[in-house]
Amino acid sequence: MKIPEFGTLLECYRAVSIGIPLIERHNVLRWICQSLTQDGVFLVYLWNLASCGFQKIEWDGNSQTLESSMVNVLEEREPFSQVVEVFNFCEAYSGKALFILEDLPSLLDSADSGQTITIRTSLSNILYNFGLSRDKFLILLDTGENELPRILNSIIPAAEFPFPEPKQVTALLKTHLVEYGLADEETPLDDRLARSIGGLTPEEIRMAVKLAAKKNKCAPIVSRLLSDGRFGKADASRSRSVAKGLSPAFSERSQERAKGERKQFHIALNKAQSQSDLAKQLINYKIHRLKGFGLEFLKPDVGEFGGLDKLKQALEWVKQDFSDQARAYGIPLPKGWLLIGPPGTGKTFAAKVCAQTLGFPLISMGVDLVIGSSPTHLKRLLHRVEAASPCVLFLDELDKFFDSQTNNTKQILGILLTWLQEKTTPTFVIGTLNRLDALPPELTRAGRFDKLFYVGFPKEIERFEIFKLHASRFDPRYREGNGPLTEKQWRRLLSATRKCTGAEIRAIVESAVQRVFHQGQRTPFKIELENLLQQREAMTPLYSQDTERVLAMENRAEGVCKPSSSPDKSIFAREITTLWGERLNVGS
Repeated sequence: MKIPEFGTLLECYRAVSIGIPLIERHNVLRWICQSLTQDGVFLVYLWNLASCGFQKIEWDGNSQTLESSMVNVLEEREPFSQVVEVFNFCEAYSGKALFILEDLPSLLDSADSGQTITIRTSLSNILYNFGLSRDKFLILLDTGENELPRILNSIIPAAEFPFPEPKQVTALLKTHLVEYGLADEETPLDDRLARSIGGLTPEEIRMAVKLAAKKNKCAPIVSRLLSDGRFGKADASRSRSVAKGLSPAFSERSQERAKGERKQFHIALNKAQSQSDLAKQLINYKIHRLKGFGLEFLKPDVGEFGGLDKLKQALEWVKQDFSDQARAYGIPLPKGWLLIGPPGTGKTFAAKVCAQTLGFPLISMGVDLVIGSSPTHLKRLLHRVEAASPCVLFLDELDKFFDSQTNNTKQILGILLTWLQEKTTPTFVIGTLNRLDALPPELTRAGRFDKLFYVGFPKEIERFEIFKLHASRFDPRYREGNGPLTEKQWRRLLSATRKCTGAEIRAIVESAVQRVFHQGQRTPFKIELENLLQQREAMTPLYSQDTERVLAMENRAEGVCKPSSSPDKSIFAREITTLWGERLNVGS
């Protein structure tokens, strides 16, 4: 693990601020000791509020551990008084030293204005004296979600903690798989393993592999057998039983024969614990880990669906733009889309369609989470999402960003807009909102989102396809042609469900099936027209509940957004007539 430009920044400024995930704290301390104190000249001193004093930390290369010892116990226990004593100790220290002050940005965030000014001035004085002595350096290590005040950025630059790149992920994964007995040096790794663990820090990757090894019941047996050298050819054929956690007796073998059979045992082990199963375990850890940050990591599986033909066609072009051939020609990476429309019309479903068509996982980031977090937290989430690319980032209900324009919300929105403009990874962003009039102009300027699509109420042919799709789950007759309904019956049903959303159509079908079931009919179900019409009459669609607001959404989006589906020219298309009853030859 390396932090880019860390050494250069430290040499020039004499101080660097590093924000890191808490799980990486030990690794970062170890890296600092290894990389900056190899010659043994510099001593490293660590302070935090819990230590109530300075600890000298050293890297023991023989035992591969960090060792610490108290060198100065502070008399004060109150946080602000401790900080003052810490600064005095740093200034008075004679000799070459590296001082690490842990979570000082978090302390600054809770200090009053007078204390903040005192700390800020003290830091300025310390760095000036450090620059004169050339023998002392300062590192501000933050494991929280806080940044230094902007006024300090000019004298204490921030170094970003990097997520591993794909090649580094593969190397880390191979190292830990060998370490925990899930592979050997000669085992080739499937690309799926590295992709499954992208977006995690080095320590999280190690923990994911460790958990996979613990869940693998044969891991302790493997370790014991490999260390003792006790297994033979006959035992290799029984490795599946071992992988299931059984413990057959192994006869004593010579060390020479055991060495030759280690490889056979690993081959048998790989059959019991395939890399595909291992990838699932790693993904499950990743899902659990991302959920802790408020991110939902999903593999979209929407199956067949009706409508959205223009959106699907545009997705095929986006898919081409993400290809290696497009990179060779210098085609810019797609940014993302905004999907606009009334609630329940299928915007979330359309986002899943995008991820499935592109073959990317879907990462959902709730706007409530973003608004309620700090700007630093959002930056780290976006870095993590980019590290997990290629992926589709789903931002649902962007309207909420603009309901309350506090200073924090404006700052967060600025970070998001800058990231949308400057991102260079294959991260396709799908944002959804209900009200186009809530959208500020800066969000739709060129370079932020590639297209705006209006996802409205399904047309007649789309409702026909949606009805067939859901009804065929219960009544096989709907899988062929028009199903059990005549064209006249279909027209009647489609007319009755005009301005119904796809979600409402699904609810109508499922309610009809439940009603038929309650009446005593069993599989195969027969869903007739009257069953569907009865459930339609029992429902009050969204359009009927709030007609004025829904119409305003439609009218505002017309002419600004691209339609997600083509005009209906099917036999079910609604006829448009003039005031005098003359038919207009246009689609609905």
